[in-house]
Amino acid sequence: RLWPKPARGLVVAQEIELRLPRPDSCAIEGRIPELFFCRDLDGYGWCVRKGEYLNVGLGRRSKDAFETHVRRFASWLTDAGKLPDAPEWRRWRGHAYLLAGSRQQPPAADGVLLVGDAAGLAAPESGEGIAPAIQSGAVAASTILAAGGRYTVDAFAAYSRAVETLCPADSITRRLRVRVPAAVGRWCLTSPRFTRRVIEQWFLRAPAMLPGEWRAAA
Repeated sequence: RLWPKPARGLVVAQEIELRLPRPDSCAIEGRIPELFFCRDLDGYGWCVRKGEYLNVGLGRRSKDAFETHVRRFASWLTDAGKLPDAPEWRRWRGHAYLLAGSRQQPPAADGVLLVGDAAGLAAPESGEGIAPAIQSGAVAASTILAAGGRYTVDAFAAYSRAVETLCPADSITRRLRVRVPAAVGRWCLTSPRFTRRVIEQWFLRAPAMLPGEWRAAA
């Protein structure tokens, strides 16, 4: 183990990829992924259609009673008509990763570069980590080529700085000490404009619009 286990910022997730028996046996459209926020807003589930396959998963910022949340989500999908049968929760594969800003040590050491989930680069608001994984992988490859065979922590210093720029811990998230009550968050998500903002900024990491542009889009 190169670094001590972080005390905070851990995300736990489980997912499963199912082959659908029939194209019409699933209500999830291939062109529209669906997200389902937990009532306590401490995580969310997803359904992503890939042709005749469906990827289903749930991630949360707390491991407490996690299996119970997975079982309930699996059952809810069937009750809501999203799936013909709930996928058996014991078949779901799990993993854990870190939010940006959680790891106290740089993502590099002699002979080692951490990328993606291993480096703790997921968006602190949403836990989304695919884009940071791709970006950090590309930067790591460039760093290795530039090192010219000298794989020391000093040669990798530029990688650590680049990762901090690519995947910063959100300043608002760092400043918050008290979570917004879940009831308030659920009420905010009833607004299509607010929900769109959440998806664009916290999941897709779209560039922030200026106030005038946001009013025009609204």
